[in-house]
Amino acid sequence: MKTISLASSSCWNEMDGEHLRFRRDTSITIPADQALLQSEQGIPIMAPEIVLLYKSKHDREEDDYDFHIIVRALAPEKKAWLRDMLVKLYGHHKWVQYLEL
Repeated sequence: MKTISLASSSCWNEMDGEHLRFRRDTSITIPADQALLQSEQGIPIMAPEIVLLYKSKHDREEDDYDFHIIVRALAPEKKAWLRDMLVKLYGHHKWVQYLEL
């Protein structure tokens, strides 16, 4: 996958220079060039760790299922980012234990 630029999305509400801000907590940012990926078919997709952060708000079985499937494929730095952002948002979140490196 290659990275493409992103101006906005459903869970990010503003671009601050080269960073996107999370709408639920605008102190959470991510470099825009890491936020959106492009599939081999050219379809833009949100980075998986960002999707999981967005899904973390709800305690739903379907989100837990997605988390446990996706987390296995995340690189260590992506797991660390997601862990840190979950702690920042919630103080404690049930997914954090699976993100310990």
